[in-house]
Amino acid sequence: MESKFPDVVKTIFGDYAEQRNLEMGLQSFDGAYFNQEYRSSITGNSNKLYSTILGGIAFIILAIAGMNFMSLTLTRAYRRSHEMGIRKAAGAQSRQINFQIFGEVFVTCGISFITGLMLAELATPFFQQMTGKSFQVNLWQDPMLWLFLLGMVLILTLITGSYSAFRMAHKKASHLFSSQRTIERIPLFVKGLIGTQFALAITFLIATFTMNEQLNYLLNKDLGYSTSNMITVELDMEGDKGKQVANLFSNEVRRLPGIQEVSTIGGHYRSDPQYVEFKSGFGMGTYGTSSTIEGFDGRINLEIVDEHYLETMDIELLAGRNFSPDRPSDIKNGLLVNQTFVETMGWDNPVGQVISDKNERRTLTLNGKKVIGVVSDFHFKPLYEQLQPIALQHINSRDFGPPGTILVKASPGNLGTTITTLSELWERVVPEENFNYNFLDEMVALQYMEEQRWRNIIQFASFMAIALACFGLFGLAALSAQRRTKEIGIRKVMGATLTNIVTLLSKDFVKLVFAGFIIAIPIAWYAINQWLSEFAYRIEIGPAIFIFAGVTALTIALLTVSWQSIKAAVANPVDSLRSE
Repeated sequence: MESKFPDVVKTIFGDYAEQRNLEMGLQSFDGAYFNQEYRSSITGNSNKLYSTILGGIAFIILAIAGMNFMSLTLTRAYRRSHEMGIRKAAGAQSRQINFQIFGEVFVTCGISFITGLMLAELATPFFQQMTGKSFQVNLWQDPMLWLFLLGMVLILTLITGSYSAFRMAHKKASHLFSSQRTIERIPLFVKGLIGTQFALAITFLIATFTMNEQLNYLLNKDLGYSTSNMITVELDMEGDKGKQVANLFSNEVRRLPGIQEVSTIGGHYRSDPQYVEFKSGFGMGTYGTSSTIEGFDGRINLEIVDEHYLETMDIELLAGRNFSPDRPSDIKNGLLVNQTFVETMGWDNPVGQVISDKNERRTLTLNGKKVIGVVSDFHFKPLYEQLQPIALQHINSRDFGPPGTILVKASPGNLGTTITTLSELWERVVPEENFNYNFLDEMVALQYMEEQRWRNIIQFASFMAIALACFGLFGLAALSAQRRTKEIGIRKVMGATLTNIVTLLSKDFVKLVFAGFIIAIPIAWYAINQWLSEFAYRIEIGPAIFIFAGVTALTIALLTVSWQSIKAAVANPVDSLRSE
């Protein structure tokens, strides 16, 4: 069948198929969802990279939790060193000690596994809202998922319990009873785990702060036109009816109080849910076509507007004149072009230039059109792309079909009342048609829905990562305070103050957080640069974001260890130094 497709395409499209390299093929249904070359209207589309990233985030959070569990298991095993010593003195073998430690870890992991399943069921609506995806947790219907999760429990048990089992099972009973254990330093391995946790947590924090900055930049950047108090009314009518409704409704709207300006355009200003899912969700109604204009190499963007468009959208006229009903020749053959169009053509005096376009196959040919004015650049496409040349042609210059959108610029104030008034007017003009409207600023924001979703996901991951890292730090602080009980007691007897003790116990943790910060800097810098590279207009990455993330992590860490440090510092030295 595919071998016959080229002839079919050529029959339908003729030479246009060759000019645009049009091809037709078959697509496997089971691979349609992740296919980035084609977008399926049946299955929808997604980028497999996003699923990989989500899986990576889940793995990192699980790894942080596993590191914490190893640290806390070691702390727990230290508290039970006398118990282990008695077991070994009574004849317990190393394998029996190992079996006990691994068994306890397995029980903990098993309880966590069951709790996690229940939380996953309860949290499904939250994750659906955060990711913008519709899915269900069908554990009971997927035996492979059960096997995977059970395997994960066993792997976690082996990994998180191995270090504690190795240290406790291979020590002699005499050492477990010895007072020398009280002066042992925290193992470098455990410190490394804590430092790694904070490196990952700080990386997430830097990513969160960067995404917030970039989104604020995108949503607040001057686009070259006004979006505030702008209402778009969609026209979806064929033939002369669309033109009649557009003229009648526009004229009536101008008479309403609270309306500053009204404009009618040829294209649709609408959000496409499928396109939102894929990349961005707002189009400014532009037409596009390949160009054969002499001196112009690329794609022509053409917007069909009326004489009120510039004033309605607050687009500045830099040179020449606007469309006017008093100049029929301008309406028929005139063009407004933006600054980028002028720069692309290399014109010193753009007003009065006549377009030479020999592509007669194009419906919207510009051949013989005269430039009557130059407007300021405005971003009619998302900020992923650089500014492009665009030409504005009057809606009555030739038969473009019915208008697509009416733009209504309302006065600042009660937009709700304005919408109600517009709806009532629409009901009188065309009662048989639905009143479909949007706010232009909300539609522009839809362009970055994907980035907003990822920002929310990374924020959640940052919260989880920093919280889990602090749990591990809390356990390590408890272990450190216990191992230095006698040292702290001696220091207090010798006159050490509360501040001295807290500083003594906290400085090691500050070093770990700082080490994690140093590790996080290159990782975060690479990751956020990769993400920002998708945007033609982006923020500059400065040291402030990194410093702020580091200070945030350090502050949270100090608050976490302060409880254990203060608790140890205010303890009675008599109790600290008493014989065990």
